[in-house]
Amino acid sequence: MSPDGRLLVTGGADRQVVLRDAATLEKLLSFPLWTGNLRSLAFDFTARRLAIVGTGCDVELWDLAALNEGLTPLGLAWDRPAGVSAPVNEPIAPGVPIIRRP
Repeated sequence: MSPDGRLLVTGGADRQVVLRDAATLEKLLSFPLWTGNLRSLAFDFTARRLAIVGTGCDVELWDLAALNEGLTPLGLAWDRPAGVSAPVNEPIAPGVPIIRRP
């Protein structure tokens, strides 16, 4: 779980790492399949970076802020809190960043 309690990262035997809304467990983003077995998932103290560690001591460090900026050219957006400007048909979850098509 991120230090601010808003994000949760999950991973398991299926080698899939998923960033989730900690309050609803809604999937926000799926990372590329890990090539081996997962050992650990951890946010840094700012929740800006995510470390994915495998049992073979392989490590990937993801800069979530840079990832957020990179989504825009792909036609995706990691919005400000959903409660601020969420459409009527979407649940309101204040303070939780979500990824969706603009």
